[in-house]
Amino acid sequence: MRKSEAKERILRIAEKSIRKKGYTNLNVNDIAYLSKVSIGTLYYHFPDGKTSILAELLSKMQQKAFETSGSLLKSEELLHGKTFDEVLGKLLQAVLDLRRKDRHFLAAVQIEMLADVDKYENVVESLESLESMNQGWKMFVDFIDDLSKMFPKKSFDIKGHETVIERMIGTLMTYQIMFPGYFGDDNEFVENLVGMIRAIVRQ
Repeated sequence: MRKSEAKERILRIAEKSIRKKGYTNLNVNDIAYLSKVSIGTLYYHFPDGKTSILAELLSKMQQKAFETSGSLLKSEELLHGKTFDEVLGKLLQAVLDLRRKDRHFLAAVQIEMLADVDKYENVVESLESLESMNQGWKMFVDFIDDLSKMFPKKSFDIKGHETVIERMIGTLMTYQIMFPGYFGDDNEFVENLVGMIRAIVRQ
C-alpha cells in the first residue's frame, strides 16, 4: 500500500468511527487495525495520534464546506434579500446548517482544546493544508465587501475586526449546534449574531 493510500484509508476509517461512536471512543489501535496498517504507520502519518487525525479531517471537511459555500454565495435565494441584514442573516443561517452536519467533530475540537489548547493549535498550524482552512473566512469577508456595495447606506465594513468576528461566529455557532436552543431558536440566534457584529464594528 502506498503511503498516500494508507493515510487516506486511516482518515476514512477514523471519520466513520467518529460519526458512529463519537470522538472519545476513537482508539488509534483500532483505527490502525481496521485500516490494515501498523500502529507505526499510523503515527508516521499522524505524529500526535488522535489529535493529528482530527486536525486533518477538519481541514478536509473545511475545504469541502468552502466548495459548497462558493455555490451558496452565488445563490439566487441569498442574493435576493431586501436588506443588508437579511442577506447576512441568510448567509449565517446557511453556515449554521452546514456546520450542524458535523456536530461530532465540533465536540471533538472542544475536547482537544480543553485538554491542551497549545498542543492542538500547534498541530493545526503544522498542517500542509492549513491554507484551505483560511479560505472560507476570506470568502466571507469578500462577500461582505460585495454586499456592502449593494446596500451602501445600511452595510458595514468588518476590516480590522476580522479575527474577533471570526472567533465570535465560530464559538457561538458551536454552542448553538452542540446545545440546541442555547441562544434561543435559530432565527433569534442569527438576528442577535448580526447585531453583535454591528456592535463590534460600531455601526
